[in-house]
Amino acid sequence: MQALIRSSRMLSLRSVSSPAFGILRWQGSSSVNVVRSLTCGVSRFPSFVAPAAVQLVNCNALKTMQQRAFSSQITLSDLRDNPGARPTKKRLGRGTGSGLGKTSGRGHKGQRARAGNHGLLGFEGGQTPLIKKIPKFGHKNVHAYIALLEGLNIDRLWSWIQQGRIDTSKVITMKVLRDCGCVGSNIKKGIKLLAKGKDTVKVDRPIRIEVSDASAEAKRIIEEAGGEVIIAYYNRLGLRALLKPEEFERIPRRAAPPPKLMWKYPLHYKQVQEQMLRQ
Repeated sequence: MQALIRSSRMLSLRSVSSPAFGILRWQGSSSVNVVRSLTCGVSRFPSFVAPAAVQLVNCNALKTMQQRAFSSQITLSDLRDNPGARPTKKRLGRGTGSGLGKTSGRGHKGQRARAGNHGLLGFEGGQTPLIKKIPKFGHKNVHAYIALLEGLNIDRLWSWIQQGRIDTSKVITMKVLRDCGCVGSNIKKGIKLLAKGKDTVKVDRPIRIEVSDASAEAKRIIEEAGGEVIIAYYNRLGLRALLKPEEFERIPRRAAPPPKLMWKYPLHYKQVQEQMLRQ
């Protein structure tokens, strides 16, 4: 190897032409590069005749260098990132030829050309956004219907009873209260019995009344007089069948309350069985 290096330094030939690597310029080239180039030429083109200085190199030395040169196909210099792992940064304001020069692709003036503008979520330039074109769906509050119940104060109920407009010998249902005018005709969800006006009345006879809900104070007043307050759940179809049974050829069975409201109507199934027996 040392003999090869000394010989390469003593070469007076500046260039050599070969079919292996075209014209190789030795002047100014290191000895190792010269040997590598010549080794590749000899291995790829057996007919290539190297200079006399190179022919003095031992064949074993050439084989050793060839093994070192082609022993591994992957080196540290060959390591690269995966394609697309390091995207090229968009360069703005670098001339009109780039397509993103001058205004950097923002156009002239306006809200979108200003710094710090990120746009409003869902804003579509003034037209009706898509989120407003689609109806609401999803969560439903099962307790919201309680706030929509028609209120019935106990003083008004007792006034109707004293006038003889309500028969207390039977169960006072929401249909009875609607037909006698004690409540309005537009009952959407049901009726809730309230204790307003309890100081002006004194319930002295037992009353059995069936409503959708009742306050604790109103229930206490009715039960102290020997009566009973029946809390019954009616959905939209069941309430319509109760108020207007003439519109149905066959009265549908009452629907069960939602699972989240089952605590409020623990006797629902028992009431349904009694109602079916009465029919």
